[in-house]
Amino acid sequence: MMRYWWTSGSLSQVHSRLVAVRDGQAVAFVGAGHERWAERPERFGSIRVVIRADEWSQPEYVRLVRTGEGWLKSEGVVTAVARVREDFKQEVEELRRIGYREVRRLRFSELDLIANCESLLAELAQAIELGSERVRTANDDAKAPMLHINEGMGYRVVAPSIELHRDLES
Repeated sequence: MMRYWWTSGSLSQVHSRLVAVRDGQAVAFVGAGHERWAERPERFGSIRVVIRADEWSQPEYVRLVRTGEGWLKSEGVVTAVARVREDFKQEVEELRRIGYREVRRLRFSELDLIANCESLLAELAQAIELGSERVRTANDDAKAPMLHINEGMGYRVVAPSIELHRDLES
């Protein structure tokens, strides 16, 4: 079974999403999108291809990447950006083979809120005792007490990802 979901997206973004269905089941997904722009020469667009494991093949993966790139080009995108988990070796290899180059490595993290409920509640209780109406994380610029979410609370890095770019004008 393959599951894929998306939010409605921001009004500042434009998207194209295609789902391939065989025998009533989703077998592949192609998503492409970009920010709305007025007159910016650096027009980046993202592409995401997911194929059910038992349907995956090199030619099909490349075909779907090219489908997403085609839509991005029709929208005026100059550079396609693909972010793929590091452990998806086939996908990374194919993207490199068709001209994508690695730009950076990314780390994504997750926190199991249920498993770490007690320590999170303790942090929140401390903020309430200080008279705070809100707390912030390290990503928040507000001047509120910091909610310290860290590895000690069960925060863990999930599979690192690779960001790859390909110039679509060439």
